[in-house]
Amino acid sequence: MKDSNSELFVHNNTGQSMIEVVIGIAVVVVLAISLITTTLITQKTATSAKNNSQATKLAQQTSEQIRVFRDRNGFNLLPSDPTRCFWLNLNNGPDDPAKWEFSSAFDCSTNANAESIKPDNVNFYRKIQIVNKSSTNKETTVTVTWTESAGTQSVVHKSLISAWCSGEIVAGPSPCPTP
Repeated sequence: MKDSNSELFVHNNTGQSMIEVVIGIAVVVVLAISLITTTLITQKTATSAKNNSQATKLAQQTSEQIRVFRDRNGFNLLPSDPTRCFWLNLNNGPDDPAKWEFSSAFDCSTNANAESIKPDNVNFYRKIQIVNKSSTNKETTVTVTWTESAGTQSVVHKSLISAWCSGEIVAGPSPCPTP
């Protein structure tokens, strides 16, 4: 007597059904899309971090250059205008702070007259705002802006510059006159 159920066990179906193939392809596609998306997001984040780092470096460099300008040329030659911006022109002598000069004042709300810097094919715009806080203190704000896929980004670096040397700056081992 043959059992009809035993015949089912005798047949061994080998191979895959169409549903299994479709599910396998779908899983591979989802994994590929996930990997590509993760790679693109990582690349975008790395570029943004690189730009932010470069902008921070430019802002800090400018703050140091303002201090050097003050030390070599005197506190009183730092321009001050609470509504206008400047940039520091080093073209007359990048190694001689006595030849540095501030640009003429321009509107801070635009990058039209800001200093344009283009490292690694990214346009950075740098501007300086200097405001009198007292007769011996000025607040400097260096703003560096750039545009990337996420929109316009900026880094702001503020410093307080003091008139630490009483009297006029003089040449010699110490820029301050001896009393």
